[in-house]
Amino acid sequence: MQADFYEFLYEKNQCELLICEDDKEAKLLAQVALFFGFKTFVLPDFRACYGDDLRSFLNELFEICKVLNLYHKENNKKILISPIKTILKKLPSKQNLKNYILSKNDKFDIEKFKNIILNMGYTFVDIVQEKAEVCIRADIIDIFLVNEDKPIRILFFEDEIESIRYFDLSNQKSIKEELQSIQICPFLSNFNDKSYEVFEEKMNEFDFNVLIKDINSIGFWCIDDFY
Repeated sequence: MQADFYEFLYEKNQCELLICEDDKEAKLLAQVALFFGFKTFVLPDFRACYGDDLRSFLNELFEICKVLNLYHKENNKKILISPIKTILKKLPSKQNLKNYILSKNDKFDIEKFKNIILNMGYTFVDIVQEKAEVCIRADIIDIFLVNEDKPIRILFFEDEIESIRYFDLSNQKSIKEELQSIQICPFLSNFNDKSYEVFEEKMNEFDFNVLIKDINSIGFWCIDDFY
């Protein structure tokens, strides 16, 4: 397929979506697209079947959100490459993956933040270990963004953000260099209060055999406005 795709781009030099067999083929085809100057976005091979408990597929879901979030923001020559098992499913749209931006020295309302981050599909935990988790203690917020490879620590004082830094999961120490801002990508969808209520109702009504009904286990199956 690599040779055929090379010939196609050589003749047409345009392609918005390419469907392939699996991860391995997707990565090979991405190299061809890059050679022709395409900004290339590769979706993972997401092989879950409807009704599956998705906790064992979380890495694929995180990657889907991250890749589509970046894809929708790109306005230049771009191509989306997807294994067929993935693209046959309804996936988050640009509206679902609308980012929430926080910047150093922003005015900050902790209660508002809690509501927003819950509606973005993040889970509150005691210690952040995985993507889409957040921990709030005193004036410190630890959050592992779906669109980042390292967790982030936010320090705030009263109603202002004082610093934003990455931190190391192994020793919990903050990295010295500060970030000026972060863009928080939703996990699955950026809900408003009403749509989140509808989403929770649908999860509670979900009749497949899963031990825990939450956004990590069945959330992907319970969102109506994917495309």
